Amino acid sequence: MKVSRYEDPLIHKALALAEQVVGRPVDRWEAVAAGLGARRFFRIHFRGGSPASLIARLDPADPPATNGLPPEPPLEPIHARLEAAGLPVPRRWGDKEGEGQSHIELLEDLGLHGMDG
Repeated sequence: MKVSRYEDPLIHKALALAEQVVGRPVDRWEAVAAGLGARRFFRIHFRGGSPASLIARLDPADPPATNGLPPEPPLEPIHARLEAAGLPVPRRWGDKEGEGQSHIELLEDLGLHGMDG
């Protein structure tokens, strides 16, 4: 795994978890443009095989102050509800709680394509 100058321990945990779950070494990773919240997303690329890449969603250990705005909703109930309704959602890779990585979730990389297949 290539280690960059980016010294956030959470991204290094995400890279190690990704290698463990996929069973192949990480080739490279890149930040995905941030949205409105405090969650960060990274695209992790692997050498050969499938999946070619995953998305790592990193939740902050200590969410920042929201200046009176409601906190971001947890994604798990939303993901489960959409999935139960038969709607397409990104596949999960690994068990973030079971791996002791409560602030990391690995998701199918949908790239530039929609979730409609």
